[in-house]
Amino acid sequence: MALLGLGLLAGPIIGLAADSNLISSNRWIASGPASAIHDTILRLSQNDLPCSSSSNCSTASALFRQEANVKGNDGKYALLISYTRAEKLRTNTISGLPYVYGYFLDKNGKILTYLQGQSMRHTGTTDNTWVVSYGIFKIPSGTENTRFFLKQASRKGTTSDGRAADFYKPGLYLFSSEQDAKTMVESYRNNLSSVPK
Repeated sequence: MALLGLGLLAGPIIGLAADSNLISSNRWIASGPASAIHDTILRLSQNDLPCSSSSNCSTASALFRQEANVKGNDGKYALLISYTRAEKLRTNTISGLPYVYGYFLDKNGKILTYLQGQSMRHTGTTDNTWVVSYGIFKIPSGTENTRFFLKQASRKGTTSDGRAADFYKPGLYLFSSEQDAKTMVESYRNNLSSVPK
């Protein structure tokens, strides 16, 4: 996948900074129609790329990504988490919904595990409502790095109309047990009322 408009975004936007289990940095690489708003919220927008007579029309793939070293943490649990908000829900497709995603990579950059499923896609049922999106994964032997993505779902045949997908306090955490990771998820849920409107 080609990356468009690459740039680094910095700011106080990652996780609960006082938590010693947080391992991701506060710098995201942005691709496509992606931006930081209010210095704390990361936003993706579904937009069609301009079409010309000499090129095919395609949909811009907006995302944020970063990579974190997790070498020596085999058997621990990685939590990918963020508050997510969809500007406007569609009734018949997942297109436009924010989600978190990732890979475990070995020392050569080979993907060992795709980090997907669970509760990683936005589950809200009302426009502009924050929910917690997350996934918990046991780190396999030989893992060197974790690549963490903030993305927006798309489905072939759905018109990209600029609707936004927002992320607040995305974080990548390491824990010794799955239960400890679930406790952090509950902490996020208990703090939903503090998320900016």
